Amino acid sequence: MFVKKKIKLQLFVILAVIALSIFLFKTKNNIIANSRPAKIFIKTQSPISVFFARFNKSFSIFFNNEIALCDTEKIIKNQLIIQQEKNKILIEENENLKATLNFLSDSGYLHNKNDNFVSAYIISKDQADQSIIIINKGLKDGLRAGMPIIKDRGILIGKIIKVDDFISYVILITDNRSQFMVSINNEEKISGLVCGNYNLTIRMDLIPIDKDIQRGDIVVTSGSEKFVPPGLIVGKIVKINKNDNDIFQSAELAPLLPIDNLNIVTILKNE
Repeated sequence: MFVKKKIKLQLFVILAVIALSIFLFKTKNNIIANSRPAKIFIKTQSPISVFFARFNKSFSIFFNNEIALCDTEKIIKNQLIIQQEKNKILIEENENLKATLNFLSDSGYLHNKNDNFVSAYIISKDQADQSIIIINKGLKDGLRAGMPIIKDRGILIGKIIKVDDFISYVILITDNRSQFMVSINNEEKISGLVCGNYNLTIRMDLIPIDKDIQRGDIVVTSGSEKFVPPGLIVGKIVKINKNDNDIFQSAELAPLLPIDNLNIVTILKNE
């Protein structure tokens, strides 16, 4: 607010100086200027004109410096905001990587001499199918179709469906075409099949009607399919669909973390 008032005052002074200069210029070239009073007036005004000309120049320099200073402050402020956002992302990625390393260590992956996992960046989405993400690792890194993608402490994100030399295509667990064999992590270890539910949640089907399942139960992979080890976290039961006349019940699951805003993921190579 103070800077705006200062700029308005500066503009007013500059305009006043310009108006006075024009008046003096016209006065010098006017016929009346030949009169003795006018000559005396012009003579007395000449030092004033010089003063205002110098003042105008100095003031213009000051005014331009003020504008440049304001622009510099805005640039610095924007750069600080951008850097703060980058720092937040780096801190989040660092925490995620620590959690992933803890999972890999607890699961024995770090103690295995075989190169059985690799980290990758998500570089884009498939232009032909926005529900498929592309990572920057491929056949040259030992990846194959069917390998699971995880995040943090073994949270399942999806699986690879197509591999090129240097990139791979990943389908997320919320996609309708995604399927995994799973079990509910309770005393009964109830098995079932999960698939994506319109890119929003996950649905678990083929649960026997007489089995007791509860909201909040954690569902994990059963380990009964190639490349996918047991114990990867699929999601948490948030809704149960049950009809006593049916032989099966179903449940809706929510992923334990957002999967639409990922940067780094880990691929497990259980060959």
